[in-house]
Amino acid sequence: MAKVRKIRRAFVEYQPNLRKPVTPVRLGILAEEITGAEHVFVIVGREPKGDLPELQELWGPFRTVVTEWAGVMNRSLREHVTNISSDTFALDALSERWHSNVYIVTPETKEVGSSNSLMAYATRWWQHSLGEPAVRRSRGTRARPAKKSRDRQNLWISIASSVAEARV
Repeated sequence: MAKVRKIRRAFVEYQPNLRKPVTPVRLGILAEEITGAEHVFVIVGREPKGDLPELQELWGPFRTVVTEWAGVMNRSLREHVTNISSDTFALDALSERWHSNVYIVTPETKEVGSSNSLMAYATRWWQHSLGEPAVRRSRGTRARPAKKSRDRQNLWISIASSVAEARV
């Protein structure tokens, strides 16, 4: 039987209009697990490519934060993990910093009994939250998204990244 693990997780969303809020665009998720003296982070989601209606009024550094949010978030995670104790989740400190157009929804802790990797857990949670089918595999062929998923992916780049920070 797998031991119970505590995973801190949160959605990352983009609000195109802060003056008159509209339905936010879900960009991805962050998941964090503390294993001994190490913080392990996973970023799963999508980055916009092409001309989405939500990006029409964005320019310069504001556009970069939205279109390259995973890389920017990765750098922020690395900065924050060095300033916290080894038993404190960095995701909480990060959510206090990211609260404008691109923001982290209040993190929650989930107890998981699974022996799956943090990446597998985060990917499954992301796919479930979008309501899209998982990538299908047929024996002897490349992985292909289901048709419904392919149509939506034309304007998005899928991302998955794992970051481990050792603590002294």
